[in-house]
Amino acid sequence: MLKLHVQGTLTLQCQRCLAPLEYPLDVASSVLVVPQGTTPDDADDPDAPDYIEAQRELDLVELIEDEILLCVPFAPRHENECAGRGRQEGGERTRESPFAALAALKNTTKR
Repeated sequence: MLKLHVQGTLTLQCQRCLAPLEYPLDVASSVLVVPQGTTPDDADDPDAPDYIEAQRELDLVELIEDEILLCVPFAPRHENECAGRGRQEGGERTRESPFAALAALKNTTKR
C-alpha cells in the first residue's frame, strides 16, 4: 500500500478575471500495489482503495502529479470577488451594464 499526502499552495489563474489565484492543496490518497495480471477481489467496490499493477520501475513523480491534477479544479475562480467584476452587496453581485458607458456617451453628444 502506498500512502500519499501532499500539502502546499498552488498559484493558478482565475478563469473569471485572469488574475493569480492562491489555491491551497491538501491531497491524501492510498494506492494498493498488486502483482501484474491480477486484480483485487474488491476492485468493483467504490469504497475500496485504488490499485495499480506493480512494475519493475514505478514512476512516483508521475503518480504524485496525477493525484494532484485530480484535485485541482477544472476552472479555478476566486470565491467571492474578482478584480473589476463588480462589488458584492448582501451576497449578490452588482455590476454596471457595459451599455451604461455608451448611454452616457450618447447623452453627451446630444448636447
